[in-house]
Amino acid sequence: MYLKKSTSKKTGRTQLSIVEGYWDRERGHTRTRTIEKIGYADEYLDRYDDPIAHFEGVVKERNLAAEMESAEYIITAKKNQQLEKNTSNRRNYGYIVIMKLFYELGLGRFLLNRQRRGSKIECNTSTIMKMLVIARILSPGSKKKGI
Repeated sequence: MYLKKSTSKKTGRTQLSIVEGYWDRERGHTRTRTIEKIGYADEYLDRYDDPIAHFEGVVKERNLAAEMESAEYIITAKKNQQLEKNTSNRRNYGYIVIMKLFYELGLGRFLLNRQRRGSKIECNTSTIMKMLVIARILSPGSKKKGI
């Protein structure tokens, strides 16, 4: 993402918007999509000394947040260490592998595309399917087991 500054030749005002570049496979070149329209820079002079610098900082923060969201983590554990039973600090990281496979197989994208094609379903089918698959793989058993 970056801050796009468009200056009007007629009025001389600078319009700000946050845009994102992406590769368009159909056309075979890069394109941009507008993430957020901010408005004219002179409208923000009463709130910020330098509105352009302020919104460039906002874009940097968003880029860092997106980077942290997609960052890879390495989980280490000692070979013979056992987790204590009935403690609240236990974590289940087994779903990370399942999520990686879910997205590598393209199931999330497939379900969203199916939902968009004239379906009357309003809820997010991809999220529901993700949760069902994760729950089933992490705790397999018969459907009557929980009763």
